[in-house]
Amino acid sequence: MDVKACSILHCAQWLARHMPQHRQGCIITITSPGSTRVVPAYGVVGLSKAVVESMTRYLAAELAPKGIIVNTISPGLVETDAVTAMPVDTQTTLEHARRRNPTRRLVTPQDVGRVAAFLCSDAAEMIVGQTLMLDGGFSLLSDYFPQLELAEEHARPMLIPSPETNFQN
Repeated sequence: MDVKACSILHCAQWLARHMPQHRQGCIITITSPGSTRVVPAYGVVGLSKAVVESMTRYLAAELAPKGIIVNTISPGLVETDAVTAMPVDTQTTLEHARRRNPTRRLVTPQDVGRVAAFLCSDAAEMIVGQTLMLDGGFSLLSDYFPQLELAEEHARPMLIPSPETNFQN
């Protein structure tokens, strides 16, 4: 908890003392879906990520009047050393996540960097205190009916009709 949450607080406190002289700044924290969902073997890390998300909201409310914008990015599964440290078959886990993700790929560090750059841009100045899910739509899907999940080879449109659909009836 000290490393994951308290160190971010100490860093934000230091930045808050130095950024106001410029009347602008941006603090981005990184969390994970483990902040709101139970992930096996992730207990203390998930708890600290939830603290970071809450802290982001409080910091945002306190610092926005000083011109410092605070947000957090919650990327889905990113192929990093953290994944390989989990007690799972890494390749099977990564392949499952790719297959289940609507975009059929994992989030990359470059994806996270692009979103962070956007959040620090003028275009995002009114996005304040938010947790942005960056997971290619993975978190949109229900875990309740795995037998009904859309497999790429069996996917059928739910809302967008196929070209051969006849709307004249």
